[in-house]
Amino acid sequence: MSVPAWPGACRRVAAACALASAALALAAAPGAHAAEPPNLALSGTASASSALGGYPVAAVNDGRRQTTGGYWNDATQNVFPDWVQVSWPSAQQIGKVVLRLPARSLTAGQRTMARLTLQYWDGSAWQAIRATNGQPNPAVDWVTPTTATGDQVRPYYFAPLRTTAIRVLYDGGNSDGWSFLEELEAYDATQLGDYDRAADWLRGEATRLEEGSRKTAFDGTRIYTPDGTAAYNALWVRDWQYMLEGRPQGVGAADARANFIYLVNRQRSSDGAIPDRVQGDGTAVFNVIGSEPPTDNPQFLVQAAHEYWKYSGDLTLFTRYASQLERGMAQVGWDATNSLVWIDPRNQHSPYGFTDTIGKHGDELFSSLLWWEAAGNLAELYAAAGDARASATWAAKASAVRVGLQTLYDRASGMFLASSLTTNQIDVWGSAYAVALGVTTSTQADAIANWLKSNYEGVVENGQLRHLPAGEYWNNVLASYPLGTYQNGAFWATPVGWLIVALDRVDRGLARQTAIDLVTYFREVGPWEASNAALGYVGVGQYVASATTPLAGIDQVDGPNLALSATASASSTHSSGAYPAGGVNDGHVEEALGYWNDGTQNVFPDTVQVTWASARTIDKVVLRMPVVSYLTTAARTQPRLTLQYLDGATWRDVAPTNGQPNPVTGWVVPSRATGEEQRTFRFAPLSTTALRVRFDAGNGDGWAFLEELQAFHTGA
Repeated sequence: MSVPAWPGACRRVAAACALASAALALAAAPGAHAAEPPNLALSGTASASSALGGYPVAAVNDGRRQTTGGYWNDATQNVFPDWVQVSWPSAQQIGKVVLRLPARSLTAGQRTMARLTLQYWDGSAWQAIRATNGQPNPAVDWVTPTTATGDQVRPYYFAPLRTTAIRVLYDGGNSDGWSFLEELEAYDATQLGDYDRAADWLRGEATRLEEGSRKTAFDGTRIYTPDGTAAYNALWVRDWQYMLEGRPQGVGAADARANFIYLVNRQRSSDGAIPDRVQGDGTAVFNVIGSEPPTDNPQFLVQAAHEYWKYSGDLTLFTRYASQLERGMAQVGWDATNSLVWIDPRNQHSPYGFTDTIGKHGDELFSSLLWWEAAGNLAELYAAAGDARASATWAAKASAVRVGLQTLYDRASGMFLASSLTTNQIDVWGSAYAVALGVTTSTQADAIANWLKSNYEGVVENGQLRHLPAGEYWNNVLASYPLGTYQNGAFWATPVGWLIVALDRVDRGLARQTAIDLVTYFREVGPWEASNAALGYVGVGQYVASATTPLAGIDQVDGPNLALSATASASSTHSSGAYPAGGVNDGHVEEALGYWNDGTQNVFPDTVQVTWASARTIDKVVLRMPVVSYLTTAARTQPRLTLQYLDGATWRDVAPTNGQPNPVTGWVVPSRATGEEQRTFRFAPLSTTALRVRFDAGNGDGWAFLEELQAFHTGA
């Protein structure tokens, strides 16, 4: 948030200290995972084909993680197969297993496990587990690191199964002929906080925080403040934009438009500067630290106009204020040699708002990334408005920034630097954001993703990310805070969506586990602005951007929505003409607007479908229902609908693998956007030219409706 935080471990909120203690209980070191469902292996009995003295089999389910001691080692050197297992007296339902190897300072050959297979007992034979998160099974040539970087851990997600035993079978060992394992963890599938469920929970939490952040300004505008208790009496441009980007449903089109106007009407007439924030009494605040505004305010306002258009389909807000947005963009200082945002070291002031206490000088990475994104937004908005010339102008400006960004890329580390002069340090947030934006080359994106994976244990805690590499702190600050706190060493949720997008390139399981860890922490401790468990530090409580911003990245990793390129049709449409079939694949998820409604009240079945000219491979579908607050429960309930795909000339029911029932019965759509308004179906990849939803009954008034059908090929 663009205001310096108060120093100290527990700030502003009376309950902060108590919750900080809870955070400490969850994790005491960077890289630790948040509280998880019970590890069923702890209650199992461990056994093995053999065990070397000093390396007992009981070590694999003693609950100790990331240690170099306390692991199992077989006793039959160069004799295979070896095995180690955990068994239970009665069947357990399991949907996730985590294997951990010890991290030791040995040669690469000694740290490489040649071949191991994760198996379960089906009652009569051992069967290999088929992971659904892309984890290879068997694992071949698993090279464990010398220190705990994350590569010593392999999570396996799979369709829930019931078994009395899980084992690891070794058909080859390390270069000395040994097999070993530090920990085998097994989790109850009914309690497992999997990726889709974590994302659904976070959507509901984001809406709750957005609703709690509302405060009525002097002129009646309902403004959105940075925290979910509305303790701050101001509308911050970047915090609000992060709400629109991640969870616009919690703001809504009318409030989004009103808040945009509330901000843009306070633009400074002398130079076009956009306010950092506008207080509830209408007072505009431009500067944070120094004599100039932060270098990101105009970019965020442009992005807000773009998000509003994507969400609502309404272009009039942009066309009305386009010239003011351009003037704001021109106010940001820039380097004529490379088109990057420039901060003069002789005039220190805040850069990007989430590092507004840091003294970055010269070409500044993060604000330049935002400028590139905003320039592209303007090009797209002008194109939609029919102004090809203005669109081309802004596209050219974006292109120039993209080229200029290469001057901040550090080939030695494979990461981007925060700035060209002072604080020319590896920018972890900025590098992840560059990947999420798609502004890098493919080679650079892979390098950044691999750096994040290799350094995961040092830069991630409870699914949250620090600004700099482990052990590093900013070398120039504008306001002093204890090391390890706030913007100088604490862990934040705000950038986690970008982290997930980057990690997804090289380790899909780790990317998804990051989201699960984040949500688990939020559910146990709360959505703080920032935290550092080792120090007992937390920032602002109920922080809205911590919940909203990650959602944009979480939604991005499953790839493009293929339904956008399909043609929608239906068995009928409402006679008013206000609820067309095209509403289900228009890309707008504005809840109470733009949805399909059938036209044959109390006559069933009804169908709505999307069709492609040629076959598409699909493995995920999301159905969204409209959220209409004034309807009765009966009017918001769909009794029975089925997701189907076209197999040649025959419609067949989709068979979900993620526990989602199909058909869906008794779906009660909430009166506010909690996450229950959508259902996610994951299934084995199928090739089809059409998807449809069949309604065998309707709501209490006899109608069938659907807001959006989204289709993806995730490759998961």
